Amino acid sequence: MLLNHENCCVNWEGFQKETPLYVAVKACNESCVNVLLSHQADPNILNHMEESPLYQAVLQGSMNMVEKLLRHGGNADQKQYTGDAPLHVAASNGNLGIVKLLLEYGAIQDTVSDFNMTPLFLSARFGHAHVLSYLIGSAKAAGQGYLVDKQAEDGATPLYLSAQNGNSDCVQILLKEGADPHFKTSEKDCEAMPLHAAVQFAHKECVGLLCDVTDIDLCCKCAVGTPLKFAINDQNNGDCLKQLIERGYDINSQSVTYHGLENSIFTRPFQKSCTEFTFLTWTLLSNYHGSTAYPNMVKILLDSGAHVNSTKDTELPPLLAAIIRHVGKDILELLITYGADVEVHHPSVRIIDNMSMALKLALMVKNLTAVRVLLEHNVTPPNPQYSQGREREIMMIFWHRCYQHTGETTSGKARSLWSPKGLKHLSRCKIRRSLGTTKFKERLSQLSTCQPPILPHLMMDYLEYKYELGE
Repeated sequence: MLLNHENCCVNWEGFQKETPLYVAVKACNESCVNVLLSHQADPNILNHMEESPLYQAVLQGSMNMVEKLLRHGGNADQKQYTGDAPLHVAASNGNLGIVKLLLEYGAIQDTVSDFNMTPLFLSARFGHAHVLSYLIGSAKAAGQGYLVDKQAEDGATPLYLSAQNGNSDCVQILLKEGADPHFKTSEKDCEAMPLHAAVQFAHKECVGLLCDVTDIDLCCKCAVGTPLKFAINDQNNGDCLKQLIERGYDINSQSVTYHGLENSIFTRPFQKSCTEFTFLTWTLLSNYHGSTAYPNMVKILLDSGAHVNSTKDTELPPLLAAIIRHVGKDILELLITYGADVEVHHPSVRIIDNMSMALKLALMVKNLTAVRVLLEHNVTPPNPQYSQGREREIMMIFWHRCYQHTGETTSGKARSLWSPKGLKHLSRCKIRRSLGTTKFKERLSQLSTCQPPILPHLMMDYLEYKYELGE
């Protein structure tokens, strides 16, 4: 009745410039839509966001309303404020029926949004393989086969987004239809190929598909470097790492830059000289705390032939990286088993007492686990006679802890912590424990007053670390 009134305006715009037709479509009220269209409601009036009733119908996924609006003159290419046309929405939502309907009514397939994204691009991005396949066929039939590799504003292609989001079906379709896996994103210092994206997000199926068609040399020349870096950077990406190595990516062919040494506890000796890091060293420096996958990543690299010792003075030796990051005993043992040199040297560190650099570093960073492992593998022990200052103090503390003869306090020359003296030293420790740690001096004093003396004076001094037998 209202529409029949002489003063009624079927296209009256209300709140946010919405017409009765737009409101009816938004409410999915088909009967009202039918009545309004029969009274010549305009299907192309836009609201405040430049959305037409047709755009809203596509958004609602109503095939019937879309068809009615198109039959009554709805513009299939009318874009809203972000540049998205109805075809963009239908492709994003995976609604193949509406995609076909829009194309039938003349929708332009190579239309782009504000970010230069096509409907084909969006179907690949959101993993709608059935829509993607249809749009590729339609584009090729219209002589627009180039849309398969049409890049967005940042240089990403449909293949890149499919790989990044793990849409393996879409990756397979695009490669079959001739998509080029060597197109790179255009972001400064971050140019990457689809394979990089697949590895970065641990999509192993996509990695397998792309490895077979991606040129290794071209891939590694991208600004982001080899995809191995992304595989190693993710603690749960062991499968992708294996795939890359099996396909021929060399874990020793390229060093990477690591910025984590800045302002760290050990930067002074290594920061300027160590400018390169092997993938093994980088993995050790990353040290995913508490991860059960971390040891597996290290073992994959070692099993694949990663250099366990540095080959250049500009590289940080893997064993030192492991000590710095306080990795577990299992990793340290693994490195040594695979040939890591416990007597490793580096020109950036001055050794004044012939002590192993690895042991010295372990003492400096207070890594008790590393100290124990190194000593178990016959590393050259320190001689505190030649140590000075803070280093001497640290060595005193850790040497006591490693050999577990503390709980006792020593004085004088004993605090310089002479290196263990074999059986004599072990016997001394045993006697001291037998006499009791807390009342050792009192009991030793009682022994000294016995007549005749039970122990010689030299032996007494030896037990108190005042004298070294054989010195």
